[in-house]
Amino acid sequence: MRMKCYAHDEKDAVGQCKTCGKGICKNCAVEVSKQLYCRNCAAAGTTSNSGSTKKDPMIALLLGLIPIFITFCGIGQMYVGRVKRGLVFLLVGWGFGVLNLLGLMVVVGICITGPLTLIFVCWQAYDAYKLAQEYNERLEKDGKPPW
Repeated sequence: MRMKCYAHDEKDAVGQCKTCGKGICKNCAVEVSKQLYCRNCAAAGTTSNSGSTKKDPMIALLLGLIPIFITFCGIGQMYVGRVKRGLVFLLVGWGFGVLNLLGLMVVVGICITGPLTLIFVCWQAYDAYKLAQEYNERLEKDGKPPW
């Protein structure tokens, strides 16, 4: 037996409301970000992605590059919503900062830790950029934030 529309008992449902789960026919369906909602949920603004906005990959990249000027890595990851990941990058960045300070005392040390720090900063900025792209793709596909 096919699911029927919650408002029209005689019509077959074309899908279910993403928010409330009611069966909805072609006439009752409202599409938001490639997801189906009943008119009540759409009118009430209770669609799954209400309040969620896309994240700009360039802002994530620029926030990731801030550590070139100050010693805070992970800001780009936090912007995208991956706070724990950002905190790990922050702690690793601080570790590189300590190594660089120690390396200043020994000229050879700065020749090793300096380039490694630059590689780490660029890598974590790129990671923030890719996370923002992934966030936006999954938000568009699923209609809700991925994390």
